[in-house]
Amino acid sequence: MLAVVVESLSQTGPIWWIPLGLALVGLAAGSLALGRAAQPSGPRWRRPPDALSRITGLPAWCAAGIALAVWSLAVALVGFSWDVAWHADLGRDQALFTPPHVMILVGLAGIGLAAVTSIVLATADQARVGLRVGRLRIPWSSLPMGLMATGALIGFPLDDYWHSVYGIDVTMWSPTHLLMIGGASLTPIAAWLMLAEAGQAAAARRGARVLSEVLAGATLIGLSTFQLEFDLGIPQWQALFHPALIALAMGVGLVAAREALGPGGALRATIGFLVLRGFVTLLVGPVFGLSLERFPLYIAGALVVEAVYRFGPRLAPALRVAVAGLLLATVGMAAEWGWTHLWSPQPWQARLLASWWVVLGLALVGSFLGSALGRAVAHTRQVMHFAGVGVAFALMVGLLAVPFPRHGLAASVTVTAAAAGERTPTVTREGLATFEQDMTVSVSVSPPTALDGADVMRVFTWQGGSLKVSSLRAVGQGRYVIDGSIPTGGSWKSIVFVEDGDVVAATPVSFPADPTYGLAAIPVPVSAPRTAQLQPASAYLTRESHGGTALPAVLAYSTLAIIFVTWCVAVIGVGEAMRRRHTASLTIPAFLHGGR
Repeated sequence: MLAVVVESLSQTGPIWWIPLGLALVGLAAGSLALGRAAQPSGPRWRRPPDALSRITGLPAWCAAGIALAVWSLAVALVGFSWDVAWHADLGRDQALFTPPHVMILVGLAGIGLAAVTSIVLATADQARVGLRVGRLRIPWSSLPMGLMATGALIGFPLDDYWHSVYGIDVTMWSPTHLLMIGGASLTPIAAWLMLAEAGQAAAARRGARVLSEVLAGATLIGLSTFQLEFDLGIPQWQALFHPALIALAMGVGLVAAREALGPGGALRATIGFLVLRGFVTLLVGPVFGLSLERFPLYIAGALVVEAVYRFGPRLAPALRVAVAGLLLATVGMAAEWGWTHLWSPQPWQARLLASWWVVLGLALVGSFLGSALGRAVAHTRQVMHFAGVGVAFALMVGLLAVPFPRHGLAASVTVTAAAAGERTPTVTREGLATFEQDMTVSVSVSPPTALDGADVMRVFTWQGGSLKVSSLRAVGQGRYVIDGSIPTGGSWKSIVFVEDGDVVAATPVSFPADPTYGLAAIPVPVSAPRTAQLQPASAYLTRESHGGTALPAVLAYSTLAIIFVTWCVAVIGVGEAMRRRHTASLTIPAFLHGGR
């Protein structure tokens, strides 16, 4: 596989730039093809957007803005998935401008360019859109799109500064990472609103309907990106976050798709999600040779939403949305629970049920937010107005904060390893000669009942070339073993990892020395067992991070909070402004309101 073949090469070697090169060539080829398909009259720069307008039936400012945004999102998604899997399998970056990072930057910049393009074309055509400043025409939907790109791009230099102060924290959920991830992940919502802002023109051709379905699938993908640590099996936060994030994504994405697309909309959005996400997963996994993402299906949730809207047409709209949210949190999530035991590296345990009210709350809140989004796209009467949507956002943030705390555990763990294979010579990422050897691992806990019924108990092994998750199996009171063996030595890191409610704790099995950060090796306990207290897992999962002055943290968290609130206000405000404008002056496109 590609990653294995070139693992010893620099991460910035020429072969790694092929995916970005293909994306840029595809964009150029598509632009040239559209330019040739357009009418020969008019300036050359207008030909590709005019051709898109003719194909989709959308105004040029809308068609070009959405097309460029979709391309940018695809590039950013591949870069993001690639980057996370690379860190999990191979460790920290050797340079700042790696191919995955550049793909992410190109994607984020492309989102900003999509917003600017829509403004330029709307101004050139003097389109009847949102804001008018002299001759300048600014579509409402270009505002959140531009703000999301700006916030995400701000996150990149802030992230470099963060690492220079606090060291490397290989986690998706640092404030600077969330800025970049959130900006791209929420952009499909802005693109969907851009399609809606085109009004009656959206009903002109079938191309617009297909585009709307693509954006529905993209919205579901964007809402699911925050789950990626769980998909790879290396979570650094409470196990409750996994079902909570899935319930929120189902509520927002599936209900929005059904409201916007009509009968079958939730199912078509789910199919789009599975196709697009499956393609990226196969690209990063088998093709690039990195770890495979094991994502949720959403199929049962889509069927639930379709059933509620099919068999409950006489229910009041708000009650119908509430019933959909309730069934998503029960029937839909029950199916996902079973799926985690068949496919996920993080199967859910019964202890999660004690906090299931968080999952229920997020499914309900997400369903109302999804209804608001879908009805804005469909130009139909809202279940909630501006203030209600704002309250729903606030409730969502409050519910997501419930599983945020994480702690160690007052228990000691004795780790014992035994050789399960021959020693083989290898070289670390720093070029040092060393050995690798497979080991079996057994664990004893004191007090013996400390980990009974824990949500997660396993041994993580990572950054030696791949990622391996080995479950710990009880063989007696307080005694556990893994089935099979794990690789040790070389660049491999391994820990005993435990999640139990708000406990997210770990103890080391083995770690290589890290001369760059002055970290000594933690040898595998072969000659004698090693006993240590369970510490917060972040002490080992982000071992290269360290303390520093508080100012950068205050700056990063404040920037994240301000930009997130700005994004929310922009999306809600634009949806409300569009609702008022379309209510006053536009009829509802037939394909958008049919079947409800």
